[in-house]
Amino acid sequence: MVPLFGIRCKQFRGATPWGWRPSGGAVIHPLSLRNSHVTLNRMSSKNAKMGFDRYFTERMKDREIASAYTEARAGTDSVDIFVRSLDEVRSKAGVSKALLAKRTGTQPAAMRRLLTMDAPNPTLATVMSIVRSLGYSLALVPAQGRAKRGRTRKT
Repeated sequence: MVPLFGIRCKQFRGATPWGWRPSGGAVIHPLSLRNSHVTLNRMSSKNAKMGFDRYFTERMKDREIASAYTEARAGTDSVDIFVRSLDEVRSKAGVSKALLAKRTGTQPAAMRRLLTMDAPNPTLATVMSIVRSLGYSLALVPAQGRAKRGRTRKT
């Protein structure tokens, strides 16, 4: 037996344009012989920064950009938290995603994506439909600890 990159084969016929062919076997592509653990460990190194990471770090040094990013991130996170809470209510009520989709008139696959994706962005109509079908209502409540913002009416 001849060891080749951790793979033991009795005999090789030789290289082909597509890789090596062990006797009586399929072609083994050279890239399939890579050790995935070595590759993954090297890629997930803490010191390895991609171009975007360097760009992002540089841009976040500007206070205006950092402030705008923080505000936008908070908005995205609040939507994510809200959708996760809807999914928790659904789960506690014993309603499946497929049944919730049927109650709201959406496709089951769309409901699964909405409730499981990393950054959901549902429309208000979809949110209201889900809330009503779970037996809840949506209310606007003042945020605690935040200064009042917005325009004032001139009378």
